[in-house]
Amino acid sequence: MKQLSRSVAPLFLLAMFLAAFAEDKAPKRAESSYDGGFSTILRLGMDIRRVMEEKHRPNFPGNPVFMDLEVTPQARTAVLTDGGSSSRGVYLSAGFVDLANYVAHARAIDMVEPGYFERYLTALSGETGELELSRLPNLENPAYWTLRVRNEQLSQFNQVVGMVLSINLAHHYHGHHEKYAARLQDGEGRPVPMASLMSAGEWLKSMRAASRNSLEAGLGMTGFISLCEAIDRMPSRPAWTEFFMHRDVSASKIRHELTILEARFFTAKGI
Repeated sequence: MKQLSRSVAPLFLLAMFLAAFAEDKAPKRAESSYDGGFSTILRLGMDIRRVMEEKHRPNFPGNPVFMDLEVTPQARTAVLTDGGSSSRGVYLSAGFVDLANYVAHARAIDMVEPGYFERYLTALSGETGELELSRLPNLENPAYWTLRVRNEQLSQFNQVVGMVLSINLAHHYHGHHEKYAARLQDGEGRPVPMASLMSAGEWLKSMRAASRNSLEAGLGMTGFISLCEAIDRMPSRPAWTEFFMHRDVSASKIRHELTILEARFFTAKGI
């Protein structure tokens, strides 16, 4: 399958995209069986903005998610201009939707088939992002679609999306987007991961702020930790992984910090 155009679909094309996506019933597309999709992401985007600190909220539209048809897994900050006005937000690609669904499902399947997640990581590390991600192996197995597995998959999907979106929104209000804006595309106009430009400390600052927003929106940390562990344990990392995790931050550090932050959050809430 040829790579889709790198041109993005602004918000005014979103309705057309969702309609086309809903009509695609081809059995080869595993995501047609997932509950986590673009409509879920748009809802999460509104939830994340709603729970932001009040001082940050006016910087973003009611829904700060911009959808992108790119097959490479990507999450990146963006500022869209229309006349004299501009909208800050985050582009999430079609490839990222696949990635979040597959990683979440592989982790959920691992509950009933230990070792599945590790095997999937080996295959995932070979994905260059030039084509659509390959779907999970043996996906027709009914044991992979039980109610328990599906519920776990959707929960982890939501947590992955919530943190990835929140981290990139934090890059906006911490000033990282402005700092690196001139370098967020290469000489051929292709997106450059911000994490490849910034320091590990800057990335962690956004991650810590993002955890608060995700937790306030009712999302846990397990899904994002699973994504980071997936990246950390790949035999080799594809370049696109830097859209989601800084190369100099280990998954063990992320797990340690987010576990503490989550515990502190619920302690403060009296839970």
